Amino acid sequence: MRHFVLTCCFAVVLSAAFTQPVYLHGRLEVNGTQLQDKNGQPYALHGMSLGWSCFHPRFYTAGTVDWLYKDWNCSVIRAAMGVEPKGGYKDDPAGSTAKIEAVVEGAIKSGIYVIIDWHSHHVNLQEAKEFFGKMAAKYGNYPNIIYELFNEPAVAGWPGIKAYAEEVIKVIREKDPENIILVGCPKWDQELQWPAADPIKGYKNLMYTMHFYAGTHKQWLRDRTDAAIKAGLPVFISESAGMASDGDGPIDGQEWQKYVDWINRDNLSWITWSVSDKNETCSVLNTTASSTGNWKDSDIKESGLKTRAYLKAYPPVGKAPQAPLSIIFDTDMGPDYDDVGAITLLHAFADEGKVNILATMASTKYEHVAAVLDVLNTYFGRPGVPIGVPRGKALELKDWQHWTDTLVAKYPHAIKTNSDVPDAVALYRKILAQQPDQSVTLVTVGFLTNLSGLLQSGGDEYSPLTGKALARQKVKNLVCMAGRFPSGYEFNMDKDIAASRYVFDNWETPVLFSGFEIGEKIKCGLPLIHNERIRNSPVKDVFRISIPLAPEDSAGRKSWDETAVLVAVNGPEPFYTVENGKVVLADDGKVSWNPGNGSQHYLVAKMPAPVVQKLIDEMIMHQPGSVEHY
Repeated sequence: MRHFVLTCCFAVVLSAAFTQPVYLHGRLEVNGTQLQDKNGQPYALHGMSLGWSCFHPRFYTAGTVDWLYKDWNCSVIRAAMGVEPKGGYKDDPAGSTAKIEAVVEGAIKSGIYVIIDWHSHHVNLQEAKEFFGKMAAKYGNYPNIIYELFNEPAVAGWPGIKAYAEEVIKVIREKDPENIILVGCPKWDQELQWPAADPIKGYKNLMYTMHFYAGTHKQWLRDRTDAAIKAGLPVFISESAGMASDGDGPIDGQEWQKYVDWINRDNLSWITWSVSDKNETCSVLNTTASSTGNWKDSDIKESGLKTRAYLKAYPPVGKAPQAPLSIIFDTDMGPDYDDVGAITLLHAFADEGKVNILATMASTKYEHVAAVLDVLNTYFGRPGVPIGVPRGKALELKDWQHWTDTLVAKYPHAIKTNSDVPDAVALYRKILAQQPDQSVTLVTVGFLTNLSGLLQSGGDEYSPLTGKALARQKVKNLVCMAGRFPSGYEFNMDKDIAASRYVFDNWETPVLFSGFEIGEKIKCGLPLIHNERIRNSPVKDVFRISIPLAPEDSAGRKSWDETAVLVAVNGPEPFYTVENGKVVLADDGKVSWNPGNGSQHYLVAKMPAPVVQKLIDEMIMHQPGSVEHY
């Protein structure tokens, strides 16, 4: 989209993919005694706790987190930050915090939940308030986050624990009003009867922790926990294992199985201790285990193999990968260069197996626009992707930075001129006619010229249907970078008002707008141009050439078009909500919105811009043929 007239930006991003637990279940909440997901359905978390951060820091990596998610079927990871020991938070606040942040950011990228655990046996109120205040301020907008305030109170009774928790909860809720908070219970998280009789009031989404070690804690602890739940106490098992409470000695397999059966009967969340390589039974790894996952069975101790088997017995924490989306991408590739970022994202998703690119269409017809598209498709290993260019009346706007000339001169491409490719409307009709009904997603990041022509087309050699009937039959969704909401002017609509109005007055399948305001706060490209490992890249060349030429791009280019590709593939959640209604376009090009229950929707930002910016910056550095998970 061409926003050199209107200066605003924002690129939309989703870190959570279709197969990731947080994408599927969103921000969790407590309903009665039950944890439930964003859909209001009961949901139990199952996963692993890392060992003490001060004793086993080598496993505090994004690689470990991702391996536990993918190979152990963990939906949650617990980051156990040591507080009192040497190397813990009181001794090294910055170093300890950095270890936790590495795990938290790994969990966010992998799309799983993460417990930020204050791993202490004694009250350290001021330090806890300081730490959790920082964590809530930095990560409170992420639905992945769960706070555990006090690992195992060893001495303090419930009145002291409650007073401590209330002060720390207040600090967290000033920055994060919604994410789950876990409250510790007396005597190593086994005396749940006291909080059951006198729970903390005035705050939502609180749960209370129970810890068990099957070799020590028998039926009496299950009975006590059942009684607490019956009294209305929401319980979360944030630490457990199958041996005695000292973490060593033989595994009590029979008692451990009783606990697992009981957990599954009541749909409780539970975490197993611990991802570490100490010479003890509860440490699930041998010293041969890598710090970044990819563990062989020989790297895993008996307790780890048994825990992994329990975790993998649950259904996969993410739903099965969906069939690739069939996408036609329609771009004005040239007046601005966020189109280059957008087509990069499209190919990244295709390399991941999420997208089948049916065609790339140009909505402008300046000389060599077809060649520019062919350069990019060829670079990403898809030289055969069909390209269409409008033959009739269309804009001919081109980039003023001349990056298009550089691409055509420097990089391989078979298509030399626009006359080498078919008319865009004819290509639309040909491709749509070949697809199953309701199977195609159209993504437009330029002018609506081609879609207006499609809607007004008649039957032809490809289909007897009119263009309007063909679109209704074959298109599942139309996703547009267009408009400014709830009102204002925007370049893509403004430059071809007649086409825009015709499309949005006559389109009959759902439409999702990623408006001008969505891209306003995200500026991308600096990590790409400073990445020395990326060479001979047309994508890098475009950003490298263009960013220095405009002072307003000194922090990176505004990234409107990437947003449309991201939500087309991954959907709006968890970063966006949508407003329903219908767009209205005035004669002068001003956009307004009639709210209601129509099939048109526009995005509303729900999470901070830096979250989206970070993912887009990662994705526009995608290299041909590599497989990342976005």
